[in-house]
Amino acid sequence: MPSFSKLPLSQSNNGSSIVLTVSSLATSGTPCHIVPLSSNYIDEAWIYATNSTTSDLTLTMTFGGTNALSGNDIIFSGVVEAYAGSTLIIPGLILQGNNSFTPAIYGWTSALSGINIFGYINRIS
Repeated sequence: MPSFSKLPLSQSNNGSSIVLTVSSLATSGTPCHIVPLSSNYIDEAWIYATNSTTSDLTLTMTFGGTNALSGNDIIFSGVVEAYAGSTLIIPGLILQGNNSFTPAIYGWTSALSGINIFGYINRIS
């Protein structure tokens, strides 16, 4: 029978938010969550974003590749409004290791220290 554990994002410090860096497709972005290598782990990701600045900011997140430039699909690329509160970005999508690579979620923003990422995963093993 599978077991379920609710855990912080792997790149979060004890569940605190992850501050995204300014980046572009030419660089790697900020890692938000990395799934363990083993295929015994399935992670259901719930990720939210907040914008603490006075201007709307562009957020881009990639989902599933081994780094931000691995050709993985862009799940969200759009504007996070200033002071809008938490915005759901990744709504419970599944990632699974496969014993040869570790799928991951990366993000970047258009302004330094503007967008914070937070959330959790439900680990199914």
